Amino acid sequence: MTIEAIALLFAAGLLSGMVNAIAGGGTFLTFGALSFVGIPPVVANATSSVTQLPGYITSTLAYWSDIKQFWRGALILCLGSGPINWVAPTVAA
Repeated sequence: MTIEAIALLFAAGLLSGMVNAIAGGGTFLTFGALSFVGIPPVVANATSSVTQLPGYITSTLAYWSDIKQFWRGALILCLGSGPINWVAPTVAA
């Protein structure tokens, strides 16, 4: 791997962490950068998702006071979306 590819991946990781902490969507940057340097799409997708986990955890901790105010509504949405996410792919197939 070239130094340019390493620099690109470092910059994409840094920027995606910032984007995810504010609004989400940083995986778009990391996936694109990994694909650009020649990583196969499935591996790039998995790697991109796993590398975002620390950002998700720290963002959750940073916004914990807000989350505590709305946890009941979030729980209801999670419980409602679970069955939908299970049924939709079987219906679409």
